[in-house]
Amino acid sequence: MSLPDGAEAGLLVVKDHSLPEAALAWADANPKPGQPWDRLPQELSWSYSQRALNRQLFEKIYLKLRRRLTPEEAGPNAILRCLQDGLERSIDAGIRLEAEQWSAVRRSPSTLNRLKTLYVARQKARQRVVNQHSPIKRIGVLGAGLMGTGIAYTAARAGYEVLVVDVSHEASERSVQRIKKITEQDTKFGLLKQETSADLLNRVRWVSEIDVLGRCDFIVEAVLSARI
Repeated sequence: MSLPDGAEAGLLVVKDHSLPEAALAWADANPKPGQPWDRLPQELSWSYSQRALNRQLFEKIYLKLRRRLTPEEAGPNAILRCLQDGLERSIDAGIRLEAEQWSAVRRSPSTLNRLKTLYVARQKARQRVVNQHSPIKRIGVLGAGLMGTGIAYTAARAGYEVLVVDVSHEASERSVQRIKKITEQDTKFGLLKQETSADLLNRVRWVSEIDVLGRCDFIVEAVLSARI
């Protein structure tokens, strides 16, 4: 930024001196510079945490935290302390306090356990499921409506044999046509790369006898409420 631009923006005004000379003169005249928010005594600030109204507010928040959380939860109490104690200090001291509290919270048992549960254990569980071979080979879908058809198609794409049961022959016919249309669309957009639409359709059967569900390893109920 040039000198005229800076003066116009109100960032600096230099008269009768070069910029380095003006900066040195300002530093000599202000041996203890401070931010505007640090110049006013904390006791006179409306945000001072020890004012009567603010103390009542922090007490209410603290009691609410005690009712909702256990003492072992380090994060919420640390946040409250940073807010309350930070309002009694300068901005720099408040930042240092926040850094100290963050360092303590991230090493606390509650934080480490939460990270272990939400990230480490979850990733291990997912990996275990991926590596295990599914014992499910045949899926039964009770109901050939819109939802049942979508479930059947998704299961067939995943490689399962599917039995769709519906007492209505018309509903089964609509389901067959709907799956054929979906397979044509997915084939057109390249979503069925390793198999043809015929291979997928061969894994789905539509029947009206509910007894065939006894041969299924997993059953999904998708009956229309109008036909219950």
